[in-house]
Amino acid sequence: MIMVTVFLSAIIAASLTFTPANAPSDTTNRYYINGELVENFDGSQIVGHKITAYKIDDIKARKQVVRIHHISTKIVEPRYILDHEEVSKFVADSVMVYGNVGSVKVIKGVETGGLIVIKTKDQVEKEEEIKRSSEARMQARIKEYKEKLKQEGRRN
Repeated sequence: MIMVTVFLSAIIAASLTFTPANAPSDTTNRYYINGELVENFDGSQIVGHKITAYKIDDIKARKQVVRIHHISTKIVEPRYILDHEEVSKFVADSVMVYGNVGSVKVIKGVETGGLIVIKTKDQVEKEEEIKRSSEARMQARIKEYKEKLKQEGRRN
């Protein structure tokens, strides 16, 4: 009797596991970005934004599944660096409009929003002077080294 019960239980369990599931014939995707429905979503709607949350809900109807994508984003503002110090957008804009800008370099970054490095003309001149001074010192050291090699009778 126990053997028959175990055998019948195994057959019933096997038949339940091998029953083909009725797969939905169609899946419709709907995208909501920050709570607003977006028609024809292709990803371009979130370029320049940082995704803060992403959730997918499946709602099953008779022969259709509606897959709802809930996407929360925020715009990531770039950081502004003025003469090696981080400043606000207002200060950076003021320098760009009214200041004596020597150079501007934009470094793109999706996660960070990027960097905008601004150098005033004074800073650019200081850096160029340091570079010239460093090159002059290096040339002097090379000249000293070559003279030392000549005195020792070796070739460069």
